Amino acid sequence: MNKKIKLPSSDIAIEYIQGSTLRELGIKYHVSYQVIYRLLLELGVDTSHRADEIDHDWLFEVYKKNSIRKTADILGLSESTVFRLLRKYKIKTRRVHPPRMIHKKILEEWEQTHNISQVSMNLDVSYNTVKKVLRANDKLSKGKGVKND
Repeated sequence: MNKKIKLPSSDIAIEYIQGSTLRELGIKYHVSYQVIYRLLLELGVDTSHRADEIDHDWLFEVYKKNSIRKTADILGLSESTVFRLLRKYKIKTRRVHPPRMIHKKILEEWEQTHNISQVSMNLDVSYNTVKKVLRANDKLSKGKGVKND
């Protein structure tokens, strides 16, 4: 069942313009970063400017000491934007597979929050990793939604 949530559009736009990331806003308002992104587009807020300001050397320096997630947080960008910039600048990425122990932590955190973004943020793992672990453990349906028990 899809619920239509009334979001404080002007507050979200102001917070984004002042430097909050899409992910931070999604967590704050209990929606995905994609919902925040679509809202900002509907409002005519430019969401492309942050990535345009990042040059190769700055990105390389930040990324060589941090994960893609930490780099995204530091630069105020999404993980996917950082990944695209790394590819654009031909900066080699590190592929890290989460250890099995994190799977248990993801499941434990999921039972408490039932919020993929929150689990991702709390455990410092990617949103997609959380989704894969939840799907592998039959906690999510093949679509996007939470499985009903």
